[in-house]
Amino acid sequence: MGADADFIGGHGILALERFMDETRHMIIFDVLTWEAPVGDKGERLRLFLTDEGTQKPRHPRNAVKSKSANTPPSLRDISSLTPKSGVTKTIGGITLNKVTELENALTGLFRKGTEVGYSTMEIDEFLEDIDYDTLLQAVWNNAETVYSYRADGEHDFSMDYRGTELFKQRATLLYEDVGEGFAGAVAAARSMELWLLEDMGFAIVANFCVDVGNGEYITEYRVYKGSDWTDSDLSLDLEDLVAELAAMCEPYYDHSQPIYEL
Repeated sequence: MGADADFIGGHGILALERFMDETRHMIIFDVLTWEAPVGDKGERLRLFLTDEGTQKPRHPRNAVKSKSANTPPSLRDISSLTPKSGVTKTIGGITLNKVTELENALTGLFRKGTEVGYSTMEIDEFLEDIDYDTLLQAVWNNAETVYSYRADGEHDFSMDYRGTELFKQRATLLYEDVGEGFAGAVAAARSMELWLLEDMGFAIVANFCVDVGNGEYITEYRVYKGSDWTDSDLSLDLEDLVAELAAMCEPYYDHSQPIYEL
């Protein structure tokens, strides 16, 4: 099964909705029609729902049924997972701003470190060093469309080509773990990458890159490997990740990147 088929949109596996007291169900479903109340045809989505969110809505006889009215509240809220909805999103009546979403996502990511030897105290110290407001600006500024295959280069005869989108949403590269490789006239390397998606989920990606002539010809092939970094080939150093996040914020501090109204 390819990367596109493996990817699940909607709520991330560590989404805040999963841990809400009223959450009772997790569903994974394929969107089969363009008229569906959530998602686009062909997408696979995950939702964490309350008991109310799983009930079929009732309508008075002869009432006009709108697309929104046919959608349980927790399903209507999924439309706010995209950043186009503005500053806040509402889940189960609780409004969260983007900074809070980012903080919750990274907190969940770092807390997973207890499974691989980090202490709770260490993780608390890492999290205290993150400037979430500024990081949100940096994440938005660095977000890009990630492709399963990319050909590019600085040479006049290099081909500028993009394959299929890997995530169906933009993402920001947070961390790269370079593994085996060869450097010479042709540089080839396989690395593991940690991406933050627009819906504040995470994606672990394997990237095989070939660079000919120091940037004249570049090809990259990426494969989605899951969302749990502790159950992947990614060797994530949380202290290094904090340093990478801080480096992402420097252009904002230096006033060398745009300021976004998020």
